[in-house]
Amino acid sequence: MPFWPVSRSPRPRAATVLRSLLVLVFAALIGVPALSSGQVQIKGKVKILIDPGYDLFETAPGTSFDFSNTPLPAGFFGPGSQPYGGVIPLQGTPLGYFHGKATGETDTIVQRLDPIELHTPTSQAQVPIEIVALSLQSAQPITVHNGTGTEKWDVSVGLSPTASPKGSMTIHGHDKQGGTFDSTLPVLPKLTFSRLGDRKQVTLDVGKLPASSPLRSGLDLRAHHVHYTYDAAGRLLTIHGLNQGFCAGCTRTSGRRFSEKSRLAKHKVHVPDRLARIPKGFDIFQTQPTKTNFTVPNSFPIPAGFFAAGSKPFSGEIKFEGVPIGTFHGKDVGDADTVVQRKRNAHVGPGDGKATIPIELVQLHLQSTEPIKVKVGSSIELWDVSATVSHKRHSAGHMTIRKKNESGGTFSSSFPVYPLLTFTRVSTGTTKTLDMGALQLPKNVASGIVFGASNVPWQKGCRGPALHVPGLNDDFCPSLNAHAQKVLTEEQAKLAAHGVMPAQPMKLQQRQRRVRSQADGEPAQLLRRVLPARACIPIPGDQRPAVRAKDDASAG
Repeated sequence: MPFWPVSRSPRPRAATVLRSLLVLVFAALIGVPALSSGQVQIKGKVKILIDPGYDLFETAPGTSFDFSNTPLPAGFFGPGSQPYGGVIPLQGTPLGYFHGKATGETDTIVQRLDPIELHTPTSQAQVPIEIVALSLQSAQPITVHNGTGTEKWDVSVGLSPTASPKGSMTIHGHDKQGGTFDSTLPVLPKLTFSRLGDRKQVTLDVGKLPASSPLRSGLDLRAHHVHYTYDAAGRLLTIHGLNQGFCAGCTRTSGRRFSEKSRLAKHKVHVPDRLARIPKGFDIFQTQPTKTNFTVPNSFPIPAGFFAAGSKPFSGEIKFEGVPIGTFHGKDVGDADTVVQRKRNAHVGPGDGKATIPIELVQLHLQSTEPIKVKVGSSIELWDVSATVSHKRHSAGHMTIRKKNESGGTFSSSFPVYPLLTFTRVSTGTTKTLDMGALQLPKNVASGIVFGASNVPWQKGCRGPALHVPGLNDDFCPSLNAHAQKVLTEEQAKLAAHGVMPAQPMKLQQRQRRVRSQADGEPAQLLRRVLPARACIPIPGDQRPAVRAKDDASAG
């Protein structure tokens, strides 16, 4: 049945509508109640009527696309690239919603296009099927060899704009509880390859290839002896109007994994569970510069003599912007400059529920957008400022996650941020550091660096434009709303503010470094440095997923 991403709404067909009307008329004539979409009616020992509907699946490990017998040609990835004939392991990315309904972990949807009528519980019947939604991507980047070395590319797979041929499902009834089915589903995919670093893309649209192409003819996915029931087990995902009444891949007690295979591909799937647990992980953000600042209060200034002999106490506002950290735990994190860790699983229950978990800011890299002015004697010195997490104290707090449906909800968070500030004199490159985590802070300062957020939207998984990084943020995407729009989250503290959005892929292969020329004509100083893995934190109560969020504010 399934295999490949994107969601395409099925086009109603006159024949399908006519068949459905005839079934309803026939049901009325024999006294069988009319059915709503997806339902099943069992009438004694006489017959079983199954409405058209949708079968929802979650992709399992073992799914792959195999280019070993039909390699991509030399030059496909660019001048000098060698043929690629590897096996690409694939995994699912949750679709989130389908026809306005939250679909949880579902990444693949197949539609049964016509009603099914079994004259007895042990009868057989055949129905046309069509894949209407699927979201897959490579489990890890593939390696492509070129004339000078190797390149890493991510892969996603979607449906070609050229419609895939219809397939069929043959149902073999066993009893009133269910039976088995066999299926055949031709698929015309579109593969998108994205190079890590500059995110250059090349595509392979199988639907545009000649009918004689081995790629086009090698993707008829077949499944055999797959169990189905007329009711899903209690923990399995059931959505009214989509898959209630018929559960493909189910037994009487649970869902069961099965494989769909073709000459070039293998797709392992199972029916998703109800959303009840959000695994621990990492949330990655990009800082919004106009929304990020930190105020050194007059009541607790940076002391006299800190910057140089004769320097005056400093207080005032410092404005920050983010600097991409590039990688985190060895993975490309796009334009992210902030990483927050969710340290425990969140058990949100099979229905609407909530859970509170510990969180910690583990990485952040911020740089002042303009130098601060420090009085030294009768002159003024310019100093740039960066902020990293304290070496002496953790920036740790808590997050309360609220589930609203199978695909998302809202959360609130609170935690203090203890920054390590690094000051760099513009004229000489001299540096000074101040670790606020090592200081005995007065109450007004300690309370002024506690960041809070509330009513921030989250979705079950990140999808474009929000960056999904396998192994980091698979199951929770903060600051993304139900329409897959990035939401500006403004984290607020008494002395600071931090505006963040979900990170997205980098558009430039090289991160540009900011260079500022000195007013007195001395050589320009390199003012932006990429800090090591422990990272920079904005003094402004940096943070991850929190702060006042505007639920429906979309961001680019």
